[in-house]
Amino acid sequence: MKQFFNENEGCIFVYDKNLDNHYKKTTTKSLFSEKDLNTRNIDNEKDFNSLESDLNKYFEKDFQDNLIVLKRFITDLKLTSEVNNALNYFSKYGVIGDFRTPRHKQLMANEFKEAMLQIFGNNTSEFKEKIGDMLAYKKGGQFSNLIDYSELSDKILQLMGKLIFNVVIPKNQNDYFVLPDCSSVTERAKINTYFNPDIREIAYIGIPLTSKIYIHVFSEKIFKEKIHVPAITFANSNEVRRLNIISYNICESKIASKNQNYLVNFIKGIKTIA
Repeated sequence: MKQFFNENEGCIFVYDKNLDNHYKKTTTKSLFSEKDLNTRNIDNEKDFNSLESDLNKYFEKDFQDNLIVLKRFITDLKLTSEVNNALNYFSKYGVIGDFRTPRHKQLMANEFKEAMLQIFGNNTSEFKEKIGDMLAYKKGGQFSNLIDYSELSDKILQLMGKLIFNVVIPKNQNDYFVLPDCSSVTERAKINTYFNPDIREIAYIGIPLTSKIYIHVFSEKIFKEKIHVPAITFANSNEVRRLNIISYNICESKIASKNQNYLVNFIKGIKTIA
């Protein structure tokens, strides 16, 4: 989020599509956050630290160092192993984006609750309430946040196989990428063979990394033939807008921008189309 913060104006600009409201914040600390989002319940005690520590160790601590490597690549165009490691690092960050949102956590809790009710065949209000408390992520339910994000991202990327990267830079200096509250975009496809032919796994990740850098990550398995994907693409205003519309559509409620004028005009354009 710091990559979308306007240091000159001392704030980040936000639009809430559910409330149709533009506003700004002078800090990113409380932006896109929610109480107990990463809370675990261990032996009936709330654990506020272990999942946060996992996030810090594997997704936050080395963010700036890897971003410096990527920016250097954009300048000198030397695709080294260090650059490839940085791209893989950001892929791990991007692939867990939606898994971290209240939307996904609530969906998983609801599906788990429904499955347990069907298994036990007990639909009394007391039993439903008990199961609901066990699963509710907002209360640090004992089945919430069980898996570390680092472990989850490793498993997903392993299933994706070889990754193909494309770094997108706006041609126009007045164009900016926006940040959705789910941090990234993912798309699923049938990329592996299973007994159940309907299983679809994450095959694409879209990451608005900074206001001027967007990363596409593809599983090589989605292409029938080997293709050449340019390492860097310079996008025109329409392409930047298209990527921002995707971010707008998949966000839970909020998108953030470094530039107020761009965000205001972007939203006006969306409303005109609607």
